[in-house]
Amino acid sequence: MASFQAPNDVSNADPLVCSEVNPPKTDVLPSGSSASSQPSSQSSSGTETHALHEPLVFRQLELCDRSELQKIHEECFPVRYNAKFFDNAVKNVLGDGRPLFSHVACLPPPPPSTDPPKITGCIISQFQSSIKYAHLNLLSPSTLQSHPLIMYIMTLATTEDYRRTGLASLLLQKLIQNATSNRNCGLVYLHVITYNTSAIKFYEKNGFQRVAQCEGYYLIDGVSYDSYLYCLYINGGEPSESWLDSVESLVDKFADWLDWGVKKAFNV
Repeated sequence: MASFQAPNDVSNADPLVCSEVNPPKTDVLPSGSSASSQPSSQSSSGTETHALHEPLVFRQLELCDRSELQKIHEECFPVRYNAKFFDNAVKNVLGDGRPLFSHVACLPPPPPSTDPPKITGCIISQFQSSIKYAHLNLLSPSTLQSHPLIMYIMTLATTEDYRRTGLASLLLQKLIQNATSNRNCGLVYLHVITYNTSAIKFYEKNGFQRVAQCEGYYLIDGVSYDSYLYCLYINGGEPSESWLDSVESLVDKFADWLDWGVKKAFNV
């Protein structure tokens, strides 16, 4: 597994690069739900049936979600995002105009209330240029040319009362379906703090592979934390040889250790 340095000033940096996915305070949901409609970057509102408390409306972020979006991020993440992140997210763009993919699950208020819908879960991501991020060695040189896009998951969160309902898996699958529908996209990737075992199990259960460890990636309350970088390869995308070499090296070391242990045990 590769190891490299990454920026850790999350609060003021470009959220595309430094945002946390499923941090320690987020109780990540087990998989098990499946989407009943095809998502896209222009997802329309709609109610789906699944194992949740009430019927939820699924749609993109809208301007009216600004306060609710900040609320769920402050509830779930130890990282504090600046106001610009939320201002741009509800417009589904970054500060420089690059589009975002967002999908939220929300409960509309009962009539005649005019309160904004309550967000119970959200996922935010963006297509990136695979060439621009080639230094991360996520794709092999051959698939780097045939897959000019990669998708980065910026945040995925659910409110406490919607954890362990399958909502996080549902939102993740919507994003994966959106990424897979674009044949130019070769992978979906994200960062997760190294001690967030529930998030690690969640992503591994959903097919993501750990490919690197980023030293000091997060700075939370003045303390640096490492992150793991996880990838899900899609549309024929393949991992880089550098990552495969790291995995093969670990396998070889384990085989040597096992061989040594057997010889020592039997005095061979």
